[in-house]
Amino acid sequence: MPNIPPDLHERIQNECNVSSLKVRPVGGGCISKSVLAETEKGTFFVKWDSNERRDMIEAEVHGLMLLAEAGEISVPEVYAWGEEAGSAYLVTEAIEGERGGDEQLGRELAALHSHSAEQFGLEWDNFIGSLPQSNTPH
Repeated sequence: MPNIPPDLHERIQNECNVSSLKVRPVGGGCISKSVLAETEKGTFFVKWDSNERRDMIEAEVHGLMLLAEAGEISVPEVYAWGEEAGSAYLVTEAIEGERGGDEQLGRELAALHSHSAEQFGLEWDNFIGSLPQSNTPH
């Protein structure tokens, strides 16, 4: 199980105003390191990588915010993100999967895709995993 680097651990505690982070492993993910962190405020999902991948973390933050703005799909709240001691990081609400959640997700995705616009794309590029994805507006 990856351990959160000490400087990053302290930064997250300060930024999220928690006294401790008790980490436990989380499945999935093959690009960045990630853990679940138990705190007195609940469970956080913590993801980090080298600063060279900061653009991936930043694109994920912007994507989560866009999805949350649409209001159609359950999206984890972003608590903190940035850089610390050579690591880019993201701290969000931890959302545990549940049985029967597939149907709910399907309904939410359908509602999300019912939104339309004159064009598609974004003002910034993002990633599919570690692969760059062009989002030039069309």
